[in-house]
Amino acid sequence: LNSKLNRPAPHPGRGPRDEFRAEGIDPEWTSRTPKYRAPEAYGQPSTMICSTTMLPEPRNAVKAFMVNGEGWVLVIRRRPNDVHRPGQWDLPGGRLEVGEDPYEGLRREVREETGMTVDIEVPLDVHYFTRADGQVITMIIFLCRARAADVRLSEEHTEHEWVDVREAAQRQPHWLPRVVERYERWTSVLR
Repeated sequence: LNSKLNRPAPHPGRGPRDEFRAEGIDPEWTSRTPKYRAPEAYGQPSTMICSTTMLPEPRNAVKAFMVNGEGWVLVIRRRPNDVHRPGQWDLPGGRLEVGEDPYEGLRREVREETGMTVDIEVPLDVHYFTRADGQVITMIIFLCRARAADVRLSEEHTEHEWVDVREAAQRQPHWLPRVVERYERWTSVLR
């Protein structure tokens, strides 16, 4: 017996699609379904029961590669008890609200985290990843110019530094060197 479906094991040489065809179930439909169970496994011979695994809603995020008048980049350190990457250096920014404009969301995040106002110039990079808590994130990193150098950190961060661009590339997170490379390429084009 096939213990998962509580029915006889498939005939050698027959695949699961053949089993579904024999039962009158469209195998193409079941192949697109994340999980499926045979109706008889639930004692309901005339009804197909389908269950799906709930995946986290994909989220969009933005980060500011913020450069001041001297060409230094702002990095901020996450608090030690932060859920995501505690105590690590990062760029200002965060997740967008559903339907929020990325430019407005970045201005809001930078203002909330640093108390600063920025001019957003261009997107530098896009980073796609899954966080340790299972959230799927598409993050856009923008080149921004700081209007002033005064930083007032929120409770989400413990310290900040204005660092040389090359030093920023050596900090966490792991995607930052690629952003620095793109920044250097962008600025060389403008010269």
